[in-house]
Amino acid sequence: MQQNTKSSPRVWLYARLPGDELGTLNQLNFLRLRANLQNCTIVGTSIDTHRGWLHRSGYREMMRHVKSGDVDQVHICRLGTISHSSSFLYRFFRLLSLHHVIACAAEVSLASCAGYYRFAHKAEQYALRNGLSLPW
Repeated sequence: MQQNTKSSPRVWLYARLPGDELGTLNQLNFLRLRANLQNCTIVGTSIDTHRGWLHRSGYREMMRHVKSGDVDQVHICRLGTISHSSSFLYRFFRLLSLHHVIACAAEVSLASCAGYYRFAHKAEQYALRNGLSLPW
């Protein structure tokens, strides 16, 4: 991660709990509180409350900011917030690695969950092959 040691990390908060808008807002408030306690600078937030790719405009917005270099970290509550698909998670973490962004999950250790979702080895090999750090 390329981060200025004098400033706090720039974070994007992403919450998603399909079908439950109040739960999603509570999740976002929890992430905001946690980021403030860690002295992070919140550069953006997004939420998605529906299932399906077409309804995930918050995810797409977050990824646009990741690609443009506006973000040092992405904060989520759990890995399932992004997806339950191993291939989708691999693509997500590959993109974070390419842009030197770290993912932080509030409720779980991403390194241990990566093995459960069976994409960790593939992500580690990608990072090693391209001289990148792991995004967790």
